[in-house]
Amino acid sequence: MTESSALLMNSLLGAIAILLLLGLWIGARAVSRLGRIEKLLGEGRKTGGSTTETAAVEAEIAPDSSDSAFARFLEERPDCRNLSKSEQASAYRKWRKQQGLNWVSR
Repeated sequence: MTESSALLMNSLLGAIAILLLLGLWIGARAVSRLGRIEKLLGEGRKTGGSTTETAAVEAEIAPDSSDSAFARFLEERPDCRNLSKSEQASAYRKWRKQQGLNWVSR
């Protein structure tokens, strides 16, 4: 082996070693972050998520619930029960806007 080929071989092996270490470091950071995310999600499940915001969202989603916003909408406007689903949705969006129930995006 000549001196130039030995130098080239050593340079390539060094570059491969550096890339391998860099890959291991990135992988370890990814595993660490995933562990932190999993821990945070686990804490959220342990508390049960019984905040008032969660309850409000669940009440908003449940159409058969008597205290949902959609049920209140239909109680206030019983004539909307006879409309098609798309017309109901349009009227409901307008009603939510009038009631100030829409989320404000920033």
